[in-house]
Amino acid sequence: MDCIVIACLLVAYVPSLFDTDLNGLYPEPLTPEQVSHNSSLLVQAIQRIGINYDIQASDFSAPNPMMLILFCSHLFHILPHYVPASSIKLQGSLHTCITKQITVENTSHRELLYRTLILGNVSSIGCFTVKGKDDFISVPPKSSVSVPVSFKAQYLTECEGTLLLIPKGGGGRQGYPLSFKLIRQVNTVYPKSVLVHEVPLYQVTSLSVPIVIPHVTESTLFHVKLVEGEKLSEKRMKLKANKMDGKAKSTVTETIICPSSLTNRSTDSIKLFHTKQTTIAIGPSHNRLEQTEQENRPRIELEYIPLRKVPRDCAIILSNTQYGDTVFLVSTTVSLPLASMTLPPFLLPSTLYDKDTRTVYIRGPVGESLSEVINIPTRNEDFERAVYRLGEWDIPKDERERQHLTGSFGYASLYNAMKALNLETAIKTHRNSLPHGADEIHFDISCDNSEHFTVQGGISIPVFSRKTSSVLPIQFICHKDGCYMCHVVLTSPHDVRVFHIEVIAISKKEEPELEFKIPAFQKITQRIPLVTET
Repeated sequence: MDCIVIACLLVAYVPSLFDTDLNGLYPEPLTPEQVSHNSSLLVQAIQRIGINYDIQASDFSAPNPMMLILFCSHLFHILPHYVPASSIKLQGSLHTCITKQITVENTSHRELLYRTLILGNVSSIGCFTVKGKDDFISVPPKSSVSVPVSFKAQYLTECEGTLLLIPKGGGGRQGYPLSFKLIRQVNTVYPKSVLVHEVPLYQVTSLSVPIVIPHVTESTLFHVKLVEGEKLSEKRMKLKANKMDGKAKSTVTETIICPSSLTNRSTDSIKLFHTKQTTIAIGPSHNRLEQTEQENRPRIELEYIPLRKVPRDCAIILSNTQYGDTVFLVSTTVSLPLASMTLPPFLLPSTLYDKDTRTVYIRGPVGESLSEVINIPTRNEDFERAVYRLGEWDIPKDERERQHLTGSFGYASLYNAMKALNLETAIKTHRNSLPHGADEIHFDISCDNSEHFTVQGGISIPVFSRKTSSVLPIQFICHKDGCYMCHVVLTSPHDVRVFHIEVIAISKKEEPELEFKIPAFQKITQRIPLVTET
């Protein structure tokens, strides 16, 4: 009486009916109106899939046992033909149309006429199309026809549907229904644009991505989603043919994205890209802007904070129900961090330190060996500043203002960042991996000017003690006047630091004297030659 049993039987053989016709059933109808509603939906679903049986809604709301037995007997014979006999997978790149042929064979002596019907959710019905005359397919006697099934890949996610070929008359002598499972899958994504940028390690970098979607015909609102990872894209070589003779003339490099990397990303991965924009409006007027007016195009403003020296990509996915998904790619490479801060004191009285450029300046004679030390802070302030900024992204604006007023902003940001990055577990894991009783991290040291600078091969910096710095000795020697620069790089699995040293070497020479003998109250001019060999 409540139609639930018959509805479950139909959905067991034709699951797509639940998305299109039977999702509005009352599971436990309590009033006659709700029973009538269930009966109407059930009859509508039966007629939709072409089950040729004279039944009405009143036959379910006020059932006759004998009539229901006959109806169930008819379902027993006809429903197995609605189970898909084969699957058709349509694969292609995003925003392209793919077509496959289905061969329908008629072994009888009479013409068969089928009505085409695609079942599934809203996206499935809109993406799959069957080319036929007025949604009907005619198969001549003792012959076969090819039915073209097309699919336009507008969305990144995989979608399934069911193609039903329902015979005229509902079965029997006119043939039985044919069912095919349609699987839509995007196997290649070509981003609309690729922005390549190099970012220093630990530095907060702002990136502006211009957005152009050519096929937009009216002002439309797109939802913005970011997906990031270390290996989202890859480069492929493609032959570019000559339009005149069709022969391969040159090769071009194109960037592609695997859709699985966009749809199967882990939700607990570290988020190093951030944007405040959740939606963006795109109109046809934005696509007609000239080259000189590109600054007026809509843009996605990103912030990126690299914490490791590995390349990282970010895919910007713009989604709309009418135009589907559009992907833009930001590909970044990470360079060495900017110069790290060092602490006084220094050994040589002539050594100066510039806090603005974080450069150590040393002045000394030519031919003599100079020994100096760099006091390396235990804490990496650039890394902490980057972690604070990551923590700010998850704090609402009003909460951020309250923390600024109470002076607890830094602590709350650090807590949120450690929670987001799972740094507590990383620190415990690293500490357990150290030798027993050791609370320090080992850094490998390299120098880009080993001809004049000498540094040791490594240094250990404590991380779980009250010691504020560690001493790194450096030696310098040269045989000519000049300015000598050096970058000392400290590298560990969890930290990278760079120290910039600049030495001005001057040879010890006798100072020249100029003696002038001139009459009183007269002016003379003497040119003094200055020679440098550097």
